[in-house]
Amino acid sequence: MLKLWSRASTLFLFSLLILLGFTSAKADGAAKVVLSQLDTDAFPGITARLNVHNNLGYFVHGLEPVDITILENENAIPVETLTEVNSGAQFVIALNMGPSYAIRNQDGISRHESIVQAVADWEDSKPDSESDDFNLVTNSTVEEIHTAEITNWVPWLLDENLTPDSLTPSLDTLVQAINTASDPVSPGNLQPGILFITPHPVEGELAALPSLISQAKQRGIQVYVWMVSSKAYANSDSAVQLSQLASETGGDFFVFSGDETLPDIENLIDPLRYSYWVTYQSQITTGENHLVAARVNTLGITSPQLPFELQVLPPNPIFITPPLKIQRIDQTSSHDILERGPDYSPKDETIQILIEFPDGILRLLQQTSFYVDGSLVSTNTSPPFDQFIWPLEDYTANTTLPIKIEAEDILGLTGTSIEHNVQIEVIKTLPSILAVLKQKEALAAGILAVLVIGAAFFILIITGRIQPRAVGRLRPETRSNKAKKSSATQPSTHQRSKPARIKIPPWGYQLPWRKEQERVDETAYLELIESVNNAVDQERIAITQREIIFGSHKDLAAVHFADPSVEASHARLYKDQDGHFYLEPKKSIAGTWVNYQLLPPDGVKLKHGDIIHIGRVGMCFKYSDHRQIPKPKVIPLEAS
Repeated sequence: MLKLWSRASTLFLFSLLILLGFTSAKADGAAKVVLSQLDTDAFPGITARLNVHNNLGYFVHGLEPVDITILENENAIPVETLTEVNSGAQFVIALNMGPSYAIRNQDGISRHESIVQAVADWEDSKPDSESDDFNLVTNSTVEEIHTAEITNWVPWLLDENLTPDSLTPSLDTLVQAINTASDPVSPGNLQPGILFITPHPVEGELAALPSLISQAKQRGIQVYVWMVSSKAYANSDSAVQLSQLASETGGDFFVFSGDETLPDIENLIDPLRYSYWVTYQSQITTGENHLVAARVNTLGITSPQLPFELQVLPPNPIFITPPLKIQRIDQTSSHDILERGPDYSPKDETIQILIEFPDGILRLLQQTSFYVDGSLVSTNTSPPFDQFIWPLEDYTANTTLPIKIEAEDILGLTGTSIEHNVQIEVIKTLPSILAVLKQKEALAAGILAVLVIGAAFFILIITGRIQPRAVGRLRPETRSNKAKKSSATQPSTHQRSKPARIKIPPWGYQLPWRKEQERVDETAYLELIESVNNAVDQERIAITQREIIFGSHKDLAAVHFADPSVEASHARLYKDQDGHFYLEPKKSIAGTWVNYQLLPPDGVKLKHGDIIHIGRVGMCFKYSDHRQIPKPKVIPLEAS
């Protein structure tokens, strides 16, 4: 009961001194601020553990975000959140025993017995807490790991079989303590601490101390050092390095010669139970190595700088299957094109992209932008950032355009994709003759009249009513000539009259519409060997014309292939007077191929079995007449 009253009185007095501002005058030491356990997984949000102790060694409660300023690479950043937690302590007492432990003071009490009494006093004064994790490691066989009860420690340490003067001290005890304090335990987030009780190290062991200091700092472990040694070694190199171990990790250094009163162990552990979790928004945009510290404005002190590595790179936008070619086809019929105008389809194109973060740090985007031929076409300032709709209404002629994208993250870093060229092909509809005539009625009437008159004249010429030789100036006829002509043409009364017969002059049969259309029998055909996207609805194409145009436009091609790789008028197949077939290419992107060879501009002569590709549409040329199919030649194999 007396001990509880004493603790309550001490806390009350300390709080009163804080309020009156006299803490520094009554201080036994210096206030401390330690920043540790930096977490950058949610970058640019960064979380760290913050411990704040006053000059009496007590944890400072009740701080607000405005009381803390983060110094990131010497740039002041306000705190976003500050949360005080009581997560418990993970504390390790490391006894590095040796002959110096056996030295007794003037009262006959050995240093080892004083240390064990300090542990016993702590056992009596420590509060009951299930969240604390206690550990005892020694350079002997005595060891207790991860426990909340320490009732067995004092009997173990006072066992007559434990003789410290027969043990050899070593920094291996500190290594074991650091590893034990780093072990994850449940519940997590316990603040680790070590009380390292040791003689002064010999000169050969000092070289290992800098590495141990770095490990403790990296793992956020506070190390308190009691050097069990004569006061003569208080300023030795060993004492200086042990003091450095304590100061750089946020602990204290104490020299115990046997006459001094040892510090209360509970006062070392209690501050470890409390800590703050602080979050702030980082402003890092360049570099790889950084320093961060925390300044407590109310106390006017700053924590040691905590180094960490973080490399931030701009986002990398990438096209997902960008289009190589966009074909805009006029959907208006040839009869309505002049009246309605063109109606090209598609109206737009969807562009999909992917945003990568080369630094491996996922973060939010500010905006993404889509550029066509250097001009900004579309911008996304809210999700989804990975899709654009590209309007195509303005493209009514064939062209090739470079496209690219830009992505800007919330840090203001901007990345640009590589440029990608897209070919836009516009297929226009030609107006029909009826459409032209319908639009220009007066012209149509004049043309119709001319056609009627011309047709009448041709009929008169064909029927012989008008002789082509009579065309020109007529010679004047005399009466005698008329009489002779009349008498010569007068029929005899003794002859029987015959009905009049329409005569067609020989040259009349040479007119195109009088010639009998020449019939071409099927002597060859094309057999489809590949069907791409249902490009053609038949498997066999008979060749019954002297000339066949292949293409994708129904008005321009006799054989129509509905495939994007086929041009409106792609290739020409014709038959010469000798009965041979030739394939001639027209201008196209995908090309015309025979036996997987690109055709020359003047074309090639086809043979039975040739493989033809009109764009991606494959066919096989074959003769229908088996007599034209070449017979295989047998070449004897020469004996080697």
